[in-house]
Amino acid sequence: MRLAVSAEAGESWEQAVVRETREERGLSVAACEFLGERVYPASGWRRRSRLAAPSDPLWGPE
Repeated sequence: MRLAVSAEAGESWEQAVVRETREERGLSVAACEFLGERVYPASGWRRRSRLAAPSDPLWGPE
C-alpha cells in the first residue's frame, strides 16, 4: 500500500506515517524504517520511502 504523508508541526516523519496510516486506512502500524530518499533534479522535490509493519496481533507472529 502506498500512502502520501505530510508531517505536522513538531511531528517526526515516523509519527506522521503511523498517524496518516491510521487516519487514511484505519490500520495500526508500528514504528517505521527509513528505506531511502530520491531527489528529483528538475524540481528539487524529495520522495522519502519508509516501511511500516502492522501492529495488530492478527497480522504479526504469535
